[in-house]
Parts: sequence; structure tokens; C-alpha cells
Amino acid sequence: MQIELDGWRLRLTFSAAHVMIGHIKCGGLHGHDYAISVRLEGEQGPDGVIIDFGILKDMVWAIIEELDHKFLVGVKNDNVVIEGDVVKVKSGGSTYQIPIRDCATLEIEQTTAEELARWVGGRLCDQLSRFENVTGLQVKVEEGVGQGVWLTVKM
Repeated sequence: MQIELDGWRLRLTFSAAHVMIGHIKCGGLHGHDYAISVRLEGEQGPDGVIIDFGILKDMVWAIIEELDHKFLVGVKNDNVVIEGDVVKVKSGGSTYQIPIRDCATLEIEQTTAEELARWVGGRLCDQLSRFENVTGLQVKVEEGVGQGVWLTVKM
């Protein structure tokens, strides 16, 4: 059995800026309106549901709050340096210096939709581990309507 949260329809969305370091077209500063959709696979629990929709939405909202109106930075990239309260990102011949308070510093290499889906999926897996009846997770991160990445995780 599956349940689903449709990111665009439920407005599980955020806006953020980023650079894809080393990418010819997307290596400069730009931004997107993103949506996060989630599908859970599992069996009904004693209360008759896989998980309460409200609980799952709250988990997604907590993640969105970390990312919304931020500069997304993959701190595992060699072209990213944090010096005090400033994040420096080198890409495409430019060096961007952004106050850390305006950044979402993520433990990923690049801020691609693929890596964001993996990061969001990891965060949700951590939170969902307490629900023994959840057996699978799918997370979709879309950069605009109609183009996104699905991540599938067996729990």
C-alpha cells in the first residue's frame, strides 16, 4: 500500500538560489521554485493508517523551512570554503561570498536536483525509522513544474 503527498498541489514548495559548480550553463548564480513530493510504502498500523498525513507533512515542512529563500551550498565541494560567518563559492570564474545566515549548508557535493533528493530522502529516512510499518520511501524534488528527480529507498 502507498500514500502520497503531491508537492505542487499541497504547496510543499520552496524558492532557493544556487550554482552548479563547474557546469557550463548552470554554473552561474540562479534560482528555482522547487517542490517536494513523497510516497511512502507500508502496511497499515494499529490505527488503520501507514502514517498520519499531518505527521508526514510536518516532516516535509521542517525540511522546507531549512531551504526556503536560502542559497543552497554543497559543502563537500572543494570550491566551497566557510570562513567565519561567510560562505565562499567559486564557480565559472566568479567567487560568490554569502553570509552563512543566508545559506543552507548541505552535506552534499553539488546542489543538483539529484543530490537534493538524496539529502531530503536521508532526512526523511531518519525521521521515518521509528515507524516500523513503513517499508519504502520515494522522494521527488522538482526544479519547476514537470522536471524533477525521484529517489527510491527501501526501509
